[in-house]
Amino acid sequence: MATYYAKRALEILREEGVVEFSKAFKRFLFRQFCDMKWMLQRRYYRSIKYGGSSPDPLRLIYVDPDDVEWYLLASNSTDWSRKQTIPDEVEHLYNDKNKGAFRRRKNIGRIAGGDWDKYKKSWDENGLYQSLREVFAEGKDWKETEFVNKRLEIIEIKGSTYGYETKDGFLNERTKYIEKLYKSIDEEGYLTQEEAPDDHRNSDILHEVSVNIGRNGELIFNNRSGHHRLSLAKILNLDKIPVIVIVRHQQWQNIREDVYRNGLTEEHRELCDHPDLQDILE
Repeated sequence: MATYYAKRALEILREEGVVEFSKAFKRFLFRQFCDMKWMLQRRYYRSIKYGGSSPDPLRLIYVDPDDVEWYLLASNSTDWSRKQTIPDEVEHLYNDKNKGAFRRRKNIGRIAGGDWDKYKKSWDENGLYQSLREVFAEGKDWKETEFVNKRLEIIEIKGSTYGYETKDGFLNERTKYIEKLYKSIDEEGYLTQEEAPDDHRNSDILHEVSVNIGRNGELIFNNRSGHHRLSLAKILNLDKIPVIVIVRHQQWQNIREDVYRNGLTEEHRELCDHPDLQDILE
């Protein structure tokens, strides 16, 4: 994480000068201070309310990728909606425009009631995952996938996608990046952000694959980081990957508290292997 921020600081200083560097540094310090203050306050009040069952917001849990069966849709509870970020002229090219999320820095460690966990969709319907599976599991060419074809259309209409302004640039660089990521996971194993080599795409712990946990313990992808990594982990049939939990449902926290106080009663016996109970069971 420190290496990432140091490299980014040097880039700003070199490319934009001392004045812009100073402004960016002040914004960085203010944001870090606010984020840390907010997180510590939430952890403090949560520890008072839930005691030993209070989850550590920065604890990674290790899950079977196939157990992340859903991705979150936008609702009145979420504070990010993909639809709001899509320009009108290319909206028709997005199948997953109803994706929603909880912003990570603002919500990490939050426990929330309501019906937000009912707004979800099967991971098998995720468009990016379907295309990556066609390439790496079925041997299709990138140009045959919906993902690539729609991104090329977006470049034609809007002028850029994923930071690429030409079709050749997207085809030659973006697909090669995904292939390199696939090869790295396959040959070297899945690495946390801390373990991963220096890369401008790697960041701090909040850049890990992020999930939310529904009322019954279901793992719901949060749509803010790790789309490619989670997809590739599923395709490669990995046993376990690290994820960071952003929001837990209030009813799930009630289960955590019950297990903490009473152990694994008959009512919750089937949850003995749930990754978000291991900190309590241990």
